[in-house]
Amino acid sequence: TGSDLRDQILRVARVAAAEKDRGFVAMFSDRVDIVSPDWAWEATGLLEFYGDAVGVGGKIQDKEGETLYGAGYFDFNGELGSPEIGLQFNAHGYFSNNLLQKTVDGVSPLHWTADAKFLCDVMDREKRAVAPDELAFIFALAVLDAGKRIICTPFIRAVVNGNDRYIRLLPLLGEKAID
Repeated sequence: TGSDLRDQILRVARVAAAEKDRGFVAMFSDRVDIVSPDWAWEATGLLEFYGDAVGVGGKIQDKEGETLYGAGYFDFNGELGSPEIGLQFNAHGYFSNNLLQKTVDGVSPLHWTADAKFLCDVMDREKRAVAPDELAFIFALAVLDAGKRIICTPFIRAVVNGNDRYIRLLPLLGEKAID
């Protein structure tokens, strides 16, 4: 249920936030297969390099390589969408923008990494149960309010595989692992 998911996210985020260094939580759906072997290094590297960054995501593609979600931006109606939808992975776009790491308003809820302390703050404010899609949207709004940044990188990619189970959590704690 939604409240079980909220409790699970909070539990994992609090463990990661308790690290002496900055802890991160990666969230990814069972509906995608991660095809970037170094995604964790890319995500933590960007979060550590940019001190104001609290979230990192990449591109979600179908099995034919078409982008289903990439860099997300709020439109005038307050909805979060991606201009990269429908493009092939190697489509460079204007000024090769689709092949660059960039600051965005949001990333896909199917695969993203968040700063654990910031995620705890967001979850503590959101007392009700939320779906993973909604959590990514609420997180994006909180990032805007706090003046922080989310980064989208083409070096993190996942392919939709058709599974139904929605979200898995993985705390990124260096050498530690959570059971």
